Amino acid sequence: MDAAPTVFAALGAGVLSVVSPTIVPLLPGLVGASWNRGTAHAGAVLLGFSIVFVALGASATAVGQALLEHLTLCERLAGAFLVLLGLRDIGALKLGGHSLIASVAAGAALSFGWTPLAGVVLNQILAIATSAETIDRGVALLTLYAAGRALALTGLALLIGTFLRRPVDASAPRAQIQLIAGAAMTFTGALIFAGLFPRIAAALVPFLPVA
Repeated sequence: MDAAPTVFAALGAGVLSVVSPTIVPLLPGLVGASWNRGTAHAGAVLLGFSIVFVALGASATAVGQALLEHLTLCERLAGAFLVLLGLRDIGALKLGGHSLIASVAAGAALSFGWTPLAGVVLNQILAIATSAETIDRGVALLTLYAAGRALALTGLALLIGTFLRRPVDASAPRAQIQLIAGAAMTFTGALIFAGLFPRIAAALVPFLPVA
């Protein structure tokens, strides 16, 4: 297979993945993780998201195999972690500060929740990566897909955050904004813990393009 078209296909598929119904359940948690914290935290969230995605997709590696073997457990732990972060944000728990490491971990947790929702295009990218001549080329394709999706999701999250922040900022103090973000994070974590993401995505398929 010609390398250039495959590279552009992987990158483009990542960008177009934001119109997939599989992305919609992620948006509350993504916006909650980055809202009111700036682009650095949004980037850290998507970095963690992409690292886990690439690791899971590189199933030929020891790390990928280990994660896949314990995927259900990882999903449950990820959901519980996001619930804890959300409860911290709404002030129900006293945990550490809003560090970039915590944002990376939040992104990784979101990725574990999203993985069971892989769409048609993503399955094709994973198939190409798995059948690539070398593990390095397969990982490179996965990374390109993740990069394309991360860029698109960064823009989408910041756009949604800006759209929501304007009316909220005008009428609510910072503490209330933090409550909204924390509630979104808690809700997303609960959905991941309960394994409800696939059902939500399936219900949205008739209304959104599938990528």
